Amino acid sequence: MNCLIVGASAGLGRSLSEQAARRGYNVLLVASDSRDLAAMTANLQLEYGVKASYISCRFGGHPEEEAAALSTAREFGSVDLLLYTLGLAEENDTGFLDELAALRLVRVNFLSQVNLTTALWPTLLERERAAVVGFGSIAAVRGRSRNVVYAAAKRALASYFESLRHLAVGTNIRVHFYYLGYLDTQQSLGKSLPLPRASAERLARLVLDRLDSDSGPVFYPWFWGPISLGLRCLPWFLYKRLKL
Repeated sequence: MNCLIVGASAGLGRSLSEQAARRGYNVLLVASDSRDLAAMTANLQLEYGVKASYISCRFGGHPEEEAAALSTAREFGSVDLLLYTLGLAEENDTGFLDELAALRLVRVNFLSQVNLTTALWPTLLERERAAVVGFGSIAAVRGRSRNVVYAAAKRALASYFESLRHLAVGTNIRVHFYYLGYLDTQQSLGKSLPLPRASAERLARLVLDRLDSDSGPVFYPWFWGPISLGLRCLPWFLYKRLKL
């Protein structure tokens, strides 16, 4: 079985890579830092005895690298499991990014995943059982004055995965989507957050455990589900007063 992990060197990506290898998947890791990836693949091969390789690729404005990554992914073999932990945010994303910066956010958080899934979908259909897993953000539950383009791209990604799940009905492919709150990764280190951070390792186990499930989107941690529902239902005259 082969697993492709896009965004593999991040906190969640690392946890997913280890969980996949632990369960016997050969892993192909994709991220921008080749030094991290080289160390990860060597460790996964040594510890779990699986085939592990990597592709160094900068998404969001480097089409030649993305094309090379796709070519290598095809050479790796038919994909049974496709995991996306790819994401990019900008501190000054308050609604007035220049065109190139905005496009980069859209490419990384949305379009790159659409393009890669489109290219690999035929190989997924060839497998006896396959799965595609995407990760969104609770920041995209409702529009706000911060993370404007990022949230819009993540909302588009959620819609895309819902359509993908509908498209996969009657096939061998399971499609999963997770709305993520704060995780105990390097990205949240040292930040003052309104709610506790959740375990990325525990999430990785959950993702791999429920690959055969056909349930809808999952909020992680669970309490973001009712919080998000409350935000969606909150009347505008109240919502606009919130400092989010």
